[in-house]
Amino acid sequence: MHITEDPSGAFTATNVPPGTIQINATSTSKSGDLTVRVGKADQSGLVLALQPAETKLISGTVVDESNTPIAGAWIGADADSTFAGDDGTFELRASGPTDIHATLGANDHYPMRDVVMHLDVDRDIHGLVVKIPTTRGEIRGHVLGVDGKPAGDTWVSAASPPVLTAADGSFTIPSLRKGTYDVRADTARGDATATVHDVATGTSIEILMQAAPTLHGRVTLAGAPVPHYDLRCQGSSYYERRIDAADGTFALEHVSQSGERPLVCRAATEQAEGQATVVFAGGSAQVVIELTPFATVTGTVLDVFAKQPIRDAQVMLSGRPLGALFSNEHFVAEDGRFEIDHAPSEDLRILIRTKRAYATVPAHPIAGRTLDVGTILMLPTPHDPADLQIYVTDKLAVRWIGSDRNPGLHVDDTIVAIDGIPTSSMPGERWTSLFMGNAERGHTYALTLARGVTINITAE
Repeated sequence: MHITEDPSGAFTATNVPPGTIQINATSTSKSGDLTVRVGKADQSGLVLALQPAETKLISGTVVDESNTPIAGAWIGADADSTFAGDDGTFELRASGPTDIHATLGANDHYPMRDVVMHLDVDRDIHGLVVKIPTTRGEIRGHVLGVDGKPAGDTWVSAASPPVLTAADGSFTIPSLRKGTYDVRADTARGDATATVHDVATGTSIEILMQAAPTLHGRVTLAGAPVPHYDLRCQGSSYYERRIDAADGTFALEHVSQSGERPLVCRAATEQAEGQATVVFAGGSAQVVIELTPFATVTGTVLDVFAKQPIRDAQVMLSGRPLGALFSNEHFVAEDGRFEIDHAPSEDLRILIRTKRAYATVPAHPIAGRTLDVGTILMLPTPHDPADLQIYVTDKLAVRWIGSDRNPGLHVDDTIVAIDGIPTSSMPGERWTSLFMGNAERGHTYALTLARGVTINITAE
């Protein structure tokens, strides 16, 4: 189920399963619930009335580790927040299980990250002492350029939003938790960078910029240079190039290194692809990419009932771009066949999608070879979609029946065949689509149950 709302207060819930549901809405001071019985027809005009929430008063003082009140500290409950007064005192309102957050104030870098305590607020609470567990510090310093001169307008960061150096290269990173940090500086042009490790709060440092290295790389296939290929490198920065070089080499100037995210380069031709992680050492950056030939994946998509091609089916690789640079969408041919000719040789999932249904199939093609995943059965796309008014699990167990026109069918019945086709012929999650508004209007379906009887139900 998916719910959307707009500023006017109107809401829409889609893909709602049959049964009884409860919709809850809350604001900072009001809340409300609405119980809805979901049946065959769409429902509109529902009204969810919000009532004033029964909140309780929480009052107290925000202090530091030495129990000194903190003026202007920010404190918040789940649905209310405030700033402490000059004497550190505060008042806010909450109800039920509540997380209490607190930080130094509005200028703190991460004003929502400190959960100080958890309360079960069932009454007014007075005299609460909220202690911020770790006081903050700052790191100061100067940045010198590659030429040894003060570097103004340089970005400096330490696990925090970056700050710009002044014209004399000075900087201050405020409101840091006490501890040690890696402090990084980068020029706005990206042509120089430097990192100072294990810097303690309360200290002053000097950062000497180093020219950002040029990445030198080489792309090969079976050990031989690849003269033409497309290149993409992504880490903390992104680079994309078309390379034409007889010896297969390339160079990218001013590449940046990140301790949090490695720089990975991927190269691809029409026949092969490969990737490798860039190695930074001694002011240089190197990478060698060996390409692996693409594999080909083929198969056939058929209607589970008539065993005829489903011509509106679209096939793609799930969770992975096709190769590095190729289209990820293929429609089946008139005979239901499909071919993906730029598939990487790794564990994949083939996604088959029609206008009203989808399926996934695992595959592990081998480089340079063709893998046929066989016949993939799916529900046909209905010309006039209708609802059977039955809700089933992916094991085809009946969980809800929405009409008395289904005589003989009971909750907890298990469907073992539909129109004579065993439900074991394809995964249960594909069958469930039939019971979610994808039946053919006017068609009578014969549902064979595990208890040995067959029930005929017409989609209306």
